[in-house]
Amino acid sequence: MNSRSYRNASVCFSVILVLLFLSISPCSLWAKEGTVYLSLKKTAVSRDKVHSYVVKKGDTVTNIIRRQLGAKDKDIDGILEAVKALNTKIRNINRIYPGQRLFLPGKSFKMKGGGLIPTANRLSVIEHVVNQLDESITTSGSYYIPIPPAGQVTINCSMMPVIELEGGGKVILDFSGQIPEDIRKIIESTWENHSFVDGSDEIFQALKKIINKSDRYSFRKFGRYVKVGETPRIDILLDWLISNKAATDDKPSLHGFKLIKNSSELLPYPIKKYSEENGLTITEIMAGSGVASAPDENFPDPDFPRINSGTNRELVNSLLTALGYTPAENAEVKIFDATEDGFDMSVKADLLLESKGEHVIISFKKLSQQFVDIFKKRGARIIFVSEREKKKTVVQKVFYALNIPFHSDEFKFLIPEMSNNPSVTIYLPAIKTTKDKSASYLANFDIDHNIRGLLHKKWGVNLIRY
Repeated sequence: MNSRSYRNASVCFSVILVLLFLSISPCSLWAKEGTVYLSLKKTAVSRDKVHSYVVKKGDTVTNIIRRQLGAKDKDIDGILEAVKALNTKIRNINRIYPGQRLFLPGKSFKMKGGGLIPTANRLSVIEHVVNQLDESITTSGSYYIPIPPAGQVTINCSMMPVIELEGGGKVILDFSGQIPEDIRKIIESTWENHSFVDGSDEIFQALKKIINKSDRYSFRKFGRYVKVGETPRIDILLDWLISNKAATDDKPSLHGFKLIKNSSELLPYPIKKYSEENGLTITEIMAGSGVASAPDENFPDPDFPRINSGTNRELVNSLLTALGYTPAENAEVKIFDATEDGFDMSVKADLLLESKGEHVIISFKKLSQQFVDIFKKRGARIIFVSEREKKKTVVQKVFYALNIPFHSDEFKFLIPEMSNNPSVTIYLPAIKTTKDKSASYLANFDIDHNIRGLLHKKWGVNLIRY
């Protein structure tokens, strides 16, 4: 049968089927069978604008698709699926011979298909998302759709998986265009909660059709940063977002998507883990393949020394010890000497230590300005620490007294580094100090151990908790 005859036969079949549904009375249907059984098992692609091509010596299917349809590499896989569906008599579409007649879809097919994810991989992406959302997808057996008054469509789920969403939404994945358009219209007009996803739907369009059929979730293009966690805060750039319709302002997002070009753009495992623990699951979709994820790398948890900061006095003592100092407590410090000044006078210092040849006095009670001035004249440095001061201020005072360089800021760590539009930004409010060419970051909050491991391994960050 040539292509024109096939097209005419297809049209006639559709018209007859519609007439059967519209013209036969309910009584006659029940009288004969009780059910009109329509089994859709044969792969079919719309023959509109289908044309044939005679294979020549040296031809390959992919070269024919490129040459005859003007297809780009990213579209090849999707069009190849359509070519298979149009040529079911050819057992191996990659093994063709001169003289064979090959049916090809119209040139507009590649514009519909969207080459982001090959057709063969789309189901695995959709299954992944549906399972993440605890919805149901059936990929085997049969699914029955009643068509009142006495009709029924039977779906072969191994060829056309069916997604059933909480709330009653049903989505049929008809990637190969097996169900004729007129049958679709009958089903959709009969059952408003039924819809179809076909091969013309690019993966995110397909997910949008599916998710937005749900009563619980909404799916939208995003293209912005989502804030994840607080200690530390991490901003992650997402391309698409599934939101829970009943979510609160505290946790508005549920499932985010990132589209990546290659494996070098995959998010580090600790980022995805931290994100998931804070209520946001991230799925990465690699162009040309599908769902992708970085391996569960080993990010050993580095030492996270903790400075005792129950009181400011304990904080100062612990910080000095961590920095390698051993201060003398309640030490006598002479202000006047009988030999030089004609009389002796001393004051007890709460903490006394030596730094770079100079005496440093740390006092936890207020000294008179006269004493402070005398100490300064004699080359000693003195600082006063109150229990009412913030711990950050106390740490900075100690560094200042010891002439230790420090910088207090909200430090940013970017992935990728030196990027104007990073995928990930980790914000670390801390006091950075450098001693013996080694940088340490003092933070006054606990940090997730996965993120600690990432910061240490990727950027050499040594963290201290105070």
